[in-house]
Amino acid sequence: MEKRMVGDAGVIREYVLEESHASLTGLVSGQDQGQQSRYSQGQKFIVYALQQQLRALFLKEWLIVIAFSFIAATLRVPMQAIPSAEPITFFAILAGSLFGSGKGFFTGAAAGYLSNFAVMGGQGPWTPFQMLSWGIAGYLGGLMMPAVKYLQSTPKLKNLSLFFAYGTSMLAAASSTLIFDIIMNLSWTWYFPAGIIGTMLGGIPFFVIHLVSNVSFAFFIPLAEIDLGKRLI
Repeated sequence: MEKRMVGDAGVIREYVLEESHASLTGLVSGQDQGQQSRYSQGQKFIVYALQQQLRALFLKEWLIVIAFSFIAATLRVPMQAIPSAEPITFFAILAGSLFGSGKGFFTGAAAGYLSNFAVMGGQGPWTPFQMLSWGIAGYLGGLMMPAVKYLQSTPKLKNLSLFFAYGTSMLAAASSTLIFDIIMNLSWTWYFPAGIIGTMLGGIPFFVIHLVSNVSFAFFIPLAEIDLGKRLI
């Protein structure tokens, strides 16, 4: 089960899972018949309500992930005016940090695929490489969670968690941008042989724009996490 970085929604999920598991264990495998009989109908209803809340959270997560994918794909179209600037990395890292690496990867890959139907160049042999690259950005966003969650759960370090979240968000953005450009530049040499070194050097100006824009957008990821974490309750 994936865990979340942002406190409120993650706490609810863990609480629901723990309470449901504990109650169902007592109901099904109590030490004796008398112990099982102590679980009232009210407690069974509480377990049922908790499970329904968990299902609602799962559904809400996927709705948000799908919305992230479509929003990122839509925003990429007007952002073509700025070469190499794109919003997909931001939404992929945000999804990963909120819902885990798997959903982060899905957001990045889906947004890349959907946006290629509307941007210049469209779909092509580069699409799988773009999907992989943006998926990695979302996956890296999910890797941020354990460290920040540890800081949030440690009283002496709790005040540092927000600053650490800013740092890890920008680090994830910078790392995923570098990975994206390396993968894309290497993939282009397969279809348009021009030498790896020449391709890398020619792509430096675009990489700088890509890096600066993604790191700048990443500054807003912790704020978005806090806001969305509260709305998930």
